[in-house]
Amino acid sequence: MATVFGIDHKYFVIPISVLTGGVAVFSTWRLLHLQRKSQKEDVYETQKSLNEYLLFHYGSPDEVLLQSGGPTNGFDFPKRCADLCITHFKNQSKDVSAGLAHLGI
Repeated sequence: MATVFGIDHKYFVIPISVLTGGVAVFSTWRLLHLQRKSQKEDVYETQKSLNEYLLFHYGSPDEVLLQSGGPTNGFDFPKRCADLCITHFKNQSKDVSAGLAHLGI
């Protein structure tokens, strides 16, 4: 039999094979665990992003801007869209204005 430092090689092969198999199993488990975790967490569906979305669309400039003097022409996006639709479709139908009544238009 072959020897390594005077010790039979079978005493090295079995523990190294077990260790290598264990590392392979752990690595596979860790990869699958991280993939499942990343699939569960959708960053666009978190409560924080929902709150930010609602604040930017429906919040007042004082709530959104941390400092005064910032760009305020980007606020009231839904109201500006409704105003634009009403000006272009004023004589088309009353359905648009009825659907936007909750905006106070």
